Amino acid sequence: MNIVLGATGTNGREVVRALLGMGERVRAVVREPSQAVGVADDRVEVVAGDLTQPESLERALAGGSRLFLLVPVSLTQADMELDALRAARAAGIGRVVKLSAIGADPLSRGHFSRAHGIAEAALRQSGMGWTIVRGAFFYSNLLFAANAIKGSDRYTGHWAEYPAAWVDPSDLAAVCARCMVDPGQAGVTLTATGPAALTNAEVCEALSRVLGRRITYVDQPPKEYEQTLTAHGSPDWYARAEVALGEVVRSGVAREVTGTVARLTGRVPRPIDEYIRANAAAFAH
Repeated sequence: MNIVLGATGTNGREVVRALLGMGERVRAVVREPSQAVGVADDRVEVVAGDLTQPESLERALAGGSRLFLLVPVSLTQADMELDALRAARAAGIGRVVKLSAIGADPLSRGHFSRAHGIAEAALRQSGMGWTIVRGAFFYSNLLFAANAIKGSDRYTGHWAEYPAAWVDPSDLAAVCARCMVDPGQAGVTLTATGPAALTNAEVCEALSRVLGRRITYVDQPPKEYEQTLTAHGSPDWYARAEVALGEVVRSGVAREVTGTVARLTGRVPRPIDEYIRANAAAFAH
């Protein structure tokens, strides 16, 4: 049985869809089953499981063989993933596919990179089978800036002219799903990206091409960007964590473009223009 944590989230929902497309059966673990409308299917067993209540996870994972692991962005992200791994081991899960991030490092000063790095290290030492898929920046992250783009035709960032790889969440999910069902991908760490590394200015060029109007990139120094985030309601820890991602980009680690999507899915990764076109309504005036 394939078990997907966070099955109603952006990535979890796509992993469920990808597994169903392969003819697999899925158990979707969600906090509130009555709200799991997006994953409803005869081949999907929806069960309750709360990442903040580890004992509920053991019940949800019982009888499963393969687990997709990703928890929500939070201050306790690493702890939740460790609790999930403990529950998976106690439930007898044979293999875990963890969706991680480029730049994952347990010694990182950045919250997201450190949290993913801690979970990666724990998974490798857990005694369970494992595959780690490090994702590039999600195209769907642009939706968080949709109101600003819609209202001012501006996109604000904080890593100047440095390029970073991006990826469509559906391509990333397809890689994760393939890793769950393919024993040949066990024990490897993969990086999944789209077809190009882009500067934020180039992202704005893509937005301009597709939307038919000029979208201007506004670069802010990291501290100013942190203040912008908190001024718009982000918690302090989250603003610092977002700024720390800029250090990953500036290091050059995030610019690598890989062939992982094509190799594991048999299709070329979706370019950013196609994603923007499919979601153009979100950015429309």
